[in-house]
Amino acid sequence: MGSNLSSRAKGTQKTKEPVGARGHTELKAEPKATATWDLYHTNNDDAIEASSTFDTESEDEDADEPNDHFDERETIMADCRNLASMAQDFLHPELPASVTDSSATARCYFERYSAPEVESVDEAEARAQILADAAALKKLAIDYMHPELPVVVTDFSATARCYFDRVSAPDVDSLDEAEARAQILADVAALKKLAKDYMHPELPVVVTDFSATARCYFDRVSAPEVESLDEAEARAQ
Repeated sequence: MGSNLSSRAKGTQKTKEPVGARGHTELKAEPKATATWDLYHTNNDDAIEASSTFDTESEDEDADEPNDHFDERETIMADCRNLASMAQDFLHPELPASVTDSSATARCYFERYSAPEVESVDEAEARAQILADAAALKKLAIDYMHPELPVVVTDFSATARCYFDRVSAPDVDSLDEAEARAQILADVAALKKLAKDYMHPELPVVVTDFSATARCYFDRVSAPEVESLDEAEARAQ
């Protein structure tokens, strides 16, 4: 195991150099394939380790490869920064535009003459608060004007006594009963008016339509003569 071992390198071997001080054999081949084999004896486990290094024309490409990766990484990071800037500009159009060119000018899209009116954040919050107050007032007005409507309760454990269904509550007509009673009263009022007109024909007719015209029954030409009240009393006396 302690003797020198020889290996054949890939390529065409031209000359053989003597064994060096460290016990390695150097082989010279064509420039495209040069191999250097290092054979040495280890003192720990008496094992022979061989390391080979191939020097080819790809060494220049390998040397430039980290630079290529660095440039590619810089390009990717620049694209990511541009995408992040575009996303922020899209999500926040209210932010001012940063311009490095002092001669660059542009018209603001939101401040143009034909732009619709846009509310500020404070105005939008105030409008939302006003609408919420109006909705609450509407609900209170409905509850006040329509006490017959049921109360909507979200808490299933809430209980209360109905004011209108209590034992001491007065009798309340239903909607149908109230409408029937109103119709009956209207019919009675109309009958009373007709009876009054029949019993007192001397009363003037009240007309609300100014275009209505009619001939008086008692003042017609063919009407019989009618004594006045004084003449009737004198005749009776």
